This record gives sequence, C-alpha cells and structure tokens, in this order.
Amino acid sequence: MRVLFPISGPGLQFPIDPRFGRAPFFAIVETDDPSNPEILQNPYAFYPSAAGIAAAQLALQKGVQAVVAPAVGPNASMVLASAGIRVIPAFGMKTDDVLKSIIEGNIPQAGFTPWSPVGEEEYLRGQISSLENQLNQLKQRLEEIEKSKEEK
Repeated sequence: MRVLFPISGPGLQFPIDPRFGRAPFFAIVETDDPSNPEILQNPYAFYPSAAGIAAAQLALQKGVQAVVAPAVGPNASMVLASAGIRVIPAFGMKTDDVLKSIIEGNIPQAGFTPWSPVGEEEYLRGQISSLENQLNQLKQRLEEIEKSKEEK
C-alpha cells in the first residue's frame, strides 16, 4: 500500500504534523518496501487558501491508497474520498511508529504517543530549511510581479 504522511520534519523519525495541507513535509512510503521513502517539501504550506485540497490532489497524483493524518478538512476529504483514498487517523505519533503498525497490519486509531525530540537539532534544521525555501519562493514571486509591472 502506498501511504502519504504529512510530517513535521524531513524524515520518518519526525511526528505526523497536525496540519494536513500545511505540514512542512510529506512522506510517501510504499509499505511493501519502506526502505526508500519519498520525502517532499510541501509546496502548499503557505498557500493563502485551499492548501488541503492541493495536498489531497498531490496524494491523488502520487497514487497513494491512504493518507495518515490527525484530521483532513471537508473539501480535501471529498477529494480523497472521491479517489478512494482512505484517511487513517493518527495524532502526535512518530511517523515511523505508525508506518510500522501499518506494515504489521495494525491500523492505528486516533491517539497520542509522546514524541521525544531525540533529533531536535535535525528537526530544527529541517524547519529552517523549509522556511528558507518558502521565503525564496515568495521573493521569486514578488520579483515576477514587480517585473511585470515594469513591463507595462
């Protein structure tokens, strides 16, 4: 099964992010071969609106069968449901723990498992990297707008 996780940092050791559409990263994992996850920086994290719908469409494009998230908004939920993508609830749990449960056939229920920031430095570096990338994207867009004004 191909599963998408919204994650708080750039790896499976980080917790599932509580914000589906605005999580800093996504992990896409094939449960038959979890050794090679696809980690993506979320390009929709700072969308002014409809980030959840865009994230749901990404899940659809990536061919996932399930999304693991604490909650999914109603519009994103409709996109996922119409594509037959299951939403598995998980909150405050480390991504690799939930993945392990899924692989073992134990679909997690909503619940809380404390996350210990063993890799806090790596987590913070991932957050900084994500914010820097998003800042660069915003600067680039602003330059494009200014350039188009000059051309008029």
